[in-house]
Amino acid sequence: AGEFFQELSDVDMVVFDKTGTLTYGRPTVKDVRAWGIEERDLLSLLRAAEHPSEHPLAKAIVKFAELQGIEESRTVEEFKAIPGQGISCRIDGQKVLVGKKAFLAEHDVDLSTAVQAGDLEDGNTVVFASAEGKLLGAVALQDIPRRGAQQVMHRFDKLGLKTAMLTGDSKAVAESIARQLGIDEVYAELLPAEKVKVIENLQQSGRKVAMVGDGVNDAPALVQSDVGIALGAGTDVAMESAGVVLVSDQIGNVLSAVLLGRASHRKMKQNIAVAVLFNFFGMSLAIAGMITPAIAIGVMVFSIFAILLNTLSLTKVDLGQEDDTENVSVVETELNAPSMVCEGCAQKITEGFMLLDGVQKVLPDIKEKRVHVLHNPNQITEEQLRDNLKKLGFA
Repeated sequence: AGEFFQELSDVDMVVFDKTGTLTYGRPTVKDVRAWGIEERDLLSLLRAAEHPSEHPLAKAIVKFAELQGIEESRTVEEFKAIPGQGISCRIDGQKVLVGKKAFLAEHDVDLSTAVQAGDLEDGNTVVFASAEGKLLGAVALQDIPRRGAQQVMHRFDKLGLKTAMLTGDSKAVAESIARQLGIDEVYAELLPAEKVKVIENLQQSGRKVAMVGDGVNDAPALVQSDVGIALGAGTDVAMESAGVVLVSDQIGNVLSAVLLGRASHRKMKQNIAVAVLFNFFGMSLAIAGMITPAIAIGVMVFSIFAILLNTLSLTKVDLGQEDDTENVSVVETELNAPSMVCEGCAQKITEGFMLLDGVQKVLPDIKEKRVHVLHNPNQITEEQLRDNLKKLGFA
């Protein structure tokens, strides 16, 4: 493990994966567009296609469909996930593709209708769906940056370290997140192999690179980097590929690791200097006949304690763990609504919440008798949401 402290002290560039590292990795559906098909039929198709996938976007789409009451099972065959692109499968005998626009274009899907989704791509990740070569619709999703990520980037900048983002997401989404957080360089629309190439190019330009990631797609880049750092809540593959594994997924711990690496290397050099200094004076006094064996033992013990105390001072090192006061723009709160028994109840709840400032979306789940509310916590709190549900008579 000592080698990684050495490497961390030499790092001059920190590269981050986006989804699940800089963001929470819990995207939410912002909008759905269907062309030539009912929206519920589109969501039914998407739920079936994405259900076998472990990707955060897939999970968000499945959850959204289920919140709309779409849970019927459909036969999915020949399922295949293409990293960084999308998925292909057969549903009820039809060849279904879900993923990036470029992925569908490679399979000769007619994308002429996609121009109608232009406004969806403004800061959102857009997933397209087709069946038998016909574009059926698109889903816009949005993930939010981790709390404190902006402060971490600011601290790295003050330390003289460059920051970069690697993502398979669109350039527009990546640049939007980078602007919010103050990241220096952005590399978007990358496949896992292309992430490795970016790391190699940075290293060839003389950079000492630390790569931070949490997913399967990040594993090759973690291996290629000088220091691979995996978040504690990441996949097993990512953690096995990294040299440093953080115990939690807090982005501030990346800064702490770099600061600790620098401080450890500095203390190591100080301890060597102290040891050399004590030995030099001890030998000089011994040669001059000015020291007895008892005094020599005392000097040796004193030097050991001096080194020990200097090493223990690492506990006083500022690891950049500032108070996380950065505001989260959108959070999801789940409320129990035992009196919600019909579509009319769900409609009344939706209308009652959408009148409140700070509420962006309301997703009633009649079957589970729960209401999922996307809201700005700075404008309306969870307690206020619960009070409103009581006023509406459904708590």
